[in-house]
Formats: sequence, C-alpha cells, structure tokens
Amino acid sequence: MRRVQLDQLTDNMILAKSIYHDGNLILAKGMDKLKDYVDKLEKYGIFSVYVKDDISVDIEVLDAIHYETREKCKRILNNCFNTIKNQGNLSDSIIDEMVVSILSDLFEKDDVIVSMADIGVKDDATLIHSVNTAVFSVLTGRRMNLSESELRSLAEGALFHDIGKVLISSDILLKDGKLSDDEFDNMKEHSLLGYEILLERTNMSEEARKIALQHHERLDGSGYPYGLYGDQISKLARIVAVSDVYDALTAERCYRKSMSNFKAYSIIKQDVGIKYDEEVFKKFMLNIAVYPNGVVVHLSDGTHGIVSRQNKGMPFRPVVRVIDDRDKEYIKLYDLNLLDDYGIYILD
Repeated sequence: MRRVQLDQLTDNMILAKSIYHDGNLILAKGMDKLKDYVDKLEKYGIFSVYVKDDISVDIEVLDAIHYETREKCKRILNNCFNTIKNQGNLSDSIIDEMVVSILSDLFEKDDVIVSMADIGVKDDATLIHSVNTAVFSVLTGRRMNLSESELRSLAEGALFHDIGKVLISSDILLKDGKLSDDEFDNMKEHSLLGYEILLERTNMSEEARKIALQHHERLDGSGYPYGLYGDQISKLARIVAVSDVYDALTAERCYRKSMSNFKAYSIIKQDVGIKYDEEVFKKFMLNIAVYPNGVVVHLSDGTHGIVSRQNKGMPFRPVVRVIDDRDKEYIKLYDLNLLDDYGIYILD
C-alpha cells in the first residue's frame, strides 16, 4: 500500500483504503479506474488516496488505532458537537466510551510508529483532527510515563481541544484561503469558548479543560488567549500543543494539500525550546514516521523509491523499496535498508 496524490494515479492502481463522509461510503476499498473519480474527490477536498499496485502490494501502512475505533470516535464527537450547538450538556459515559476505546487500542501495541493518516472530506476536518491529536498526545504521554489518570485527562482534553470551534462560523472554519485579521481574531476565540463549554457542560477534570484553553499558548509567551509563559502552561496542554500543530501541518485541508511529515518536523523543530517543550517534542517524535511507509522518496544516489519499513529509533534511515530507472532499458526494483549504507540518504 502507498499514498499517492490524485494527479499521480495510474490505471494499475487499486484503492487500498475506503473513503467515507459522515459515515457514508464514498469510494470502496478494491475499486479500480480511480482516475475516473478525481473530480469527485477534489470536490470533497481530498487530494490523495491510499492505493496498492505491483510495487507496493506487500507494504504495510499502519495506524495506531483500529479503523472501527477511529470511526466510532468521529461519530460520537460529531454527536457531541451537535449537542453543544443545540445548547445541551455532554454525557460523561459517551466521553468515557471514546477515551476507553482509544486507550485500549494504544495499550495493545508497544512502540507504535504511526505511518497512516486518516483521509476524509473537508466537512470532517475537525473530527479527524481531534482524533489524530488525541492519538498523538496519548502516545507521547505514554513515552513520558504519565499516570493512568493523567492519560485519561490527556485523551479527554485532546479529543475536545477544538470544541470551541462549534461556535465559530463555518465560513471562517472552511474558508478557502488566508483568514483576514478580524477573522483570525474570531478564530482565536475558540480556545476560551471551548474551556467555557467544558466547564459548564461536562464533569471533566480541570486538567482536561485546561487543554482546550491553553493548547495555543507557547513557552515564549507568543501564544493565546493569555500569552502564558513556560510552566504557566499545563504539562498536558504542552503535549497537545505539539500534537495539534503537527497534525494541522500534515493534514489535507479544503484549501491546500498536506505537508510532508519531514517538512512538518522541520518547522516545529525550529521552535523547540522556544515555543514548544523540548522533552515533549523528543517523546512525540518517537511515535512518528518522519518518512512514513508508503511515501515516495528521492535518494542521494539519483534513485527514488517507496518507504517500505521503519527502523525503530532511526526515523531518518528507513528501508526503501528502490525503483532504479536510470537505465531506461532495465528498471531494477529492490529493498535498500538505509542503516546498511550511510553513503545514501533521503533528499526529499
């Protein structure tokens, strides 16, 4: 399996991961002739899909949680967001169901390295982002040896860190392009709005609620809503801050294609110790494939290929399924473990 942009689809590719919208199937796993559906997918704000073909059929692209868990959490979150819009209170049992599901899935596996991104339509962006942020945050929290109660608060707060956006106009949330200064000021209100929602309508812990309030605060005081510094920001909010921005950078949006994991890593790393907690970032990156399974990379020897496997603890040196087409009469296909040849490295 591998992930490709829509303009790179070829006739021999088969859809490897079904695509849904609001619980309804858009395209089913196993479909062929995918180029016929490009216009449809683009209208939904989808710019890439997971496919399998002759050169990627045995490459596994792993998610950290089960597909059923991810879809259940998105469904429950959608119901929760609608409840808030209708001025209702959130059910503790419903919130607990999501938290237990995510924690159970993540504790099934040791040393998870996440390669798969959830592909969804633009209307589902906040739901997908909320689940991704919770998964990344809990994985990081485990690496930091947080207690069970801290992990539960972390999962709760991460799942609902953007709940304040239900009170922000969809014209701003789904705007195709850069927000004006006034629109951005309005968007920034979601942190305080989210905290007030969770304070009034849930029995969440204060630590979970602080995540909604503080996930845009930065160590140097440049964040919002209060411009907090350093340890004034809760430990759990500092974890979610990294998970939140990483997923935002690597996710597809209706107005842009996704950024590569490596590019997102590079952008965040520039501000580690300045805006972002250094320990959090180090633990976070232990869970992330900088070059995920199934992505195309270009190598320093002039070849290119598909990342096929990760080497734990060595995020910049994966195994690559090389497609050596420098000799136009004979194309070679082979797996190269970059741990075995430090003279070759990934360019992009």
